[in-house]
Amino acid sequence: MINRRLFLLAGAAALAAGEREQIGAWLGTVVSRLREESAAEFLGAFEKRLRQTIDRNVWGLVRAAEVACSVEVVEIKASGSAQEIDADWFMELRPRAAATANEERRERVSIRVEKSGKTLMITGFSKPELFRQLN
Repeated sequence: MINRRLFLLAGAAALAAGEREQIGAWLGTVVSRLREESAAEFLGAFEKRLRQTIDRNVWGLVRAAEVACSVEVVEIKASGSAQEIDADWFMELRPRAAATANEERRERVSIRVEKSGKTLMITGFSKPELFRQLN
C-alpha cells in the first residue's frame, strides 16, 4: 500500500513538472512573438477583454522600438482550472528614433493562464502598464 502511494505521489510530481515545462515553453513562445515584432500574434495569447486593455500600447511599442524581452518563471500554482504564474518579466526597448535613449523595464508579474479549447490563454496580467508606450 505504501509503495502504491509513493508511486502515485511521484506520478503527480512528474505531471506537475511536465505541466510547468509546457506552460514555460508556451510562455516563451508568446514572449518571442513580441521580440519578433509580431504584435498581433503576441496579443492573440490574451483573452479579449485583456487584449483590448493592452492592444494600443503593445502596437505602439513595436512600432517605436525594437523589443528584447525575456520571462523567468518563478513559480506556477494551480488555481481551480487555471494556472497562476509568478514571473520576472524583463524588457529592453531600443527606440527606432536615434535621439531617444534605450529603456529597460523589469517587473515581477502575476499571469493567470487558462485553457481555451486546446490552447492556453492569458486571462489575467497583474501589471499591464509594463507595455506602456515610450515617452
